[in-house]
Amino acid sequence: MRGIILTLVGGLFLAACTIQIPPPSPDNPNTSLDGDWTGERIVERGTTSCRHSSMSARITDGVAHLFLNGGAMILSAIVAEDGRVRFYRNVDERSDHYIGEPNADGSEIRGVWAMNDTQCTGSWVMTRSS
Repeated sequence: MRGIILTLVGGLFLAACTIQIPPPSPDNPNTSLDGDWTGERIVERGTTSCRHSSMSARITDGVAHLFLNGGAMILSAIVAEDGRVRFYRNVDERSDHYIGEPNADGSEIRGVWAMNDTQCTGSWVMTRSS
């Protein structure tokens, strides 16, 4: 019986560790970057499966959603108090990520990205489109 309980608890712990958790809704959202954004992802290092691509984001009430090539949402984030945007696939910061910082007037966001499963890295830039 004890072995069954440990196996069950271990399995639940493993399942909990692999669940992708969306970012929490901010209590005091930074809405300075709210709007629609478009830009591109530039590949600087990686395998042939990595390609330059268009990207877009929609930021509403300080919550950002990132899309590649006009497709499905791939990552979500919350705009930090300082305006930085950190998109992560999981809670673990070593996972796939896009991290960016706006320019002084908030019309452009530049950053770096990494996709660990393909070992691709690069930079990205988006400008406010609305």
